[in-house]
Amino acid sequence: MKPGPKEKSAITGTQALVTAPSNNGNGFAHYKPAADKPFIQIAERMQHISYAIRDMVALAQKVQATGKKVHWFNIGDPGVFGFDPPAQIKMAIAQALRFKFSGYAPSQGDPLLRLIVAKNEGVDVGRVFITEGLSEGIDFAIQALVNQGENVLLPAPGYPLYNTKMKAIFAKANFYRTDENFQPDLDDMRARINESTKAICIINPNNPTGAVYSRQTLQQIAEIAAEYKLPIIADEIYSELTIDGEPTESMASIAKDVPVIVGKGLSKNFIYPGARVGYLAIHGPESDKLAVEMSKLGNARLSTNWETQLGGWFAFKMHQNEREGRNGRENLFAEFDQLGSLATPFVKEQYRKFIPAVDAVLNYVQSQEGYKTVHGQIDDFRSELRIRRDLVHNGLNSIEGIHCPKPEGAFYAFARVENDTFATDTEFANHLLEKTGVFVVPGSGFAPNLPGKFFRLVFLAEQSELQEAMGKIDDYMHETITSHRA
Repeated sequence: MKPGPKEKSAITGTQALVTAPSNNGNGFAHYKPAADKPFIQIAERMQHISYAIRDMVALAQKVQATGKKVHWFNIGDPGVFGFDPPAQIKMAIAQALRFKFSGYAPSQGDPLLRLIVAKNEGVDVGRVFITEGLSEGIDFAIQALVNQGENVLLPAPGYPLYNTKMKAIFAKANFYRTDENFQPDLDDMRARINESTKAICIINPNNPTGAVYSRQTLQQIAEIAAEYKLPIIADEIYSELTIDGEPTESMASIAKDVPVIVGKGLSKNFIYPGARVGYLAIHGPESDKLAVEMSKLGNARLSTNWETQLGGWFAFKMHQNEREGRNGRENLFAEFDQLGSLATPFVKEQYRKFIPAVDAVLNYVQSQEGYKTVHGQIDDFRSELRIRRDLVHNGLNSIEGIHCPKPEGAFYAFARVENDTFATDTEFANHLLEKTGVFVVPGSGFAPNLPGKFFRLVFLAEQSELQEAMGKIDDYMHETITSHRA
């Protein structure tokens, strides 16, 4: 069989040898692999898969194996540091399991949960999709909107999963700058838009910086999106966790003239990352067109655990009732009465047993001394975050060679390393971990074009541990700077 012509790969640009097929009499081509062909050939996209938040875990484990205490400040998981989701969520999950909501949930999500989200978001239920945490929601949005070679405007710094997902489909992250307080640079955002730009992404409150955007900033971003006819991906997973003020205003309430894909969930606002209950709600013009494509993606996989979705329904229901000044037990059948064709007769019958059971348990729990509302438990969490934020913010800024703007939301501090001892922030983070056991994430993992060396520190740990870590970083920086000057 003669070798065919060399053809150029559309993705890599490399030359590949194409062999001309020959018929074996049965309509199939003969094929004989080269003698040195390996069994496993890794897909090209895997070259682009990285995740800074977890990529250093192996090094941390090695450090820990030496007997050194490791301060695990890399992952934003409240449960690891002793925080619990509101008790009402766990109670509802227990009742859901009691009534056998342990099978496959509907592809687009539990109907009760979708209905309460639709009411809270002010959209039709057909524009609400329950996802495996907001991480899957990010994947849905990018898959539905972006082709190979196209780009999405992302904040620098921003949550690294966006960049990873873009690279995996051979698209491009188009990072817009932020200022010294990590507020979006709107002139830079506008300048980076081109004919291949498919969306603008905002993360508010921001991970990794804890920055909270003002209404004026959100309004200006909405105006840019309208001018260039771009949808907005609004990652609002931390919207309730503003540390000093009221919850953030949703971009969907501001950007009325453009499509807005809002992403939220239980993971952060309701202190329950392990539930893996997130959602996308599509607002604005042409949202029905996008909803059709989201439905395809939902149908192509199995939805998250049904019992935790019902815990999510109850969390949103209680929170809504409390926010509107009602007893948490009111209107528990409101979503049930709106089901229509969203649920089968069998599932409706299961709901008919489940909802009164939840009501009965809640009635008992509310009568007990020390009962706290869902809203009250979230407020308690925010109060704890405020104490820890202040400790870390003050501690970092008292250390020579480190500067940290004050985080206003979420539970992250994003600090700048202001000395020339380290060539990169990855070198700084690795060296800090090896010498002190303090595990932070290098800033370059959140954007490749940051103007300097940064690191992210999660401040969920006990105050005593945070204080200990501040002392270790201080000693380390003093020793490093002294050695460098010598």
